[in-house]
Amino acid sequence: MSIHPISAVWLVVFGLLSLPVAAMESDVVEDNEPQAERINLEEFPPYVLTQKFFDSLYRKAEAAQPGPDDYEKDCMVLDDEVSMLMPLTYRYVPGFYSDPKNAFAIWMGTLGVLSVTDVEVLDVPLWYGYLGFSGYKRHAEEVRIRKANLRIGALRRVKARKRCFESF
Repeated sequence: MSIHPISAVWLVVFGLLSLPVAAMESDVVEDNEPQAERINLEEFPPYVLTQKFFDSLYRKAEAAQPGPDDYEKDCMVLDDEVSMLMPLTYRYVPGFYSDPKNAFAIWMGTLGVLSVTDVEVLDVPLWYGYLGFSGYKRHAEEVRIRKANLRIGALRRVKARKRCFESF
């Protein structure tokens, strides 16, 4: 079984296929021959790139950290800011199966309208490209909601520490 040359290049770039030079190590040290240096995997560029890529795929748990100027704000100002951020937590993009544009793109792609037939590799209907854009919109919306929720959590923490709206 052989690997296509382009596939081998991508596997080397992503660090999944090691180079023979990187794996070569000399146990016996001759007086004239320098010892082949061993590559540290944490410093190997393909490993570093793939590690950063896979770390960015999934979000990490974040704690709501209030800013230094948040403690100087009045309770009413904090409450107003929370109420201004609340609309940013709503979902406006419909789900994948609820979006009629996705259904239209799949329907037109299945019919094969406007496909790229000049290039043999890209013989995919162009309508399927909208599905990627739809996924990007959904991702951007989730990032916006997550940032707004973190900010609201930080402001609520400040309100709790200041004991806002307590009746004595």
